[in-house]
Amino acid sequence: LTLFPSDVDASGVKANLALLEGPLLKRRFEIAAAAFEAGDLETARRGFRGAMEIEPGFFEAAFNLGLVLARLGSWDEAAKAFRAACASREGDFEAWLRLGDACREAGEEAEALRAFERAKGLAASEGQRRAVALRLGPVELKR
Repeated sequence: LTLFPSDVDASGVKANLALLEGPLLKRRFEIAAAAFEAGDLETARRGFRGAMEIEPGFFEAAFNLGLVLARLGSWDEAAKAFRAACASREGDFEAWLRLGDACREAGEEAEALRAFERAKGLAASEGQRRAVALRLGPVELKR
């Protein structure tokens, strides 16, 4: 048995692997999302991490991983996941807001302030502006 017969070039193998990764990515994400909804945070954590291993720029996996880690109280890891979400979708208000929350809980006040300021710049509604204002107060008082 040869995995790479001489008549198949590497680009064809990579293309076939890419075809397999799409359904695997979707399935891992679906399992993780169902586990999250059911309150099985460890399974959700593993699933979202697995999805990010397949597709590192997968915004929904990074964002949801951040939510799971925040619920688990793993604030440093949650901040890392939210940073990945923000890098993947720079204009997402909620990702920046959650990054600020995670950084604040992890004791990274300066980073929290930067994230909240970014969220403030992205706020599109009065409700979003209020959400940022409520968070900026405690961070600025600690400075």
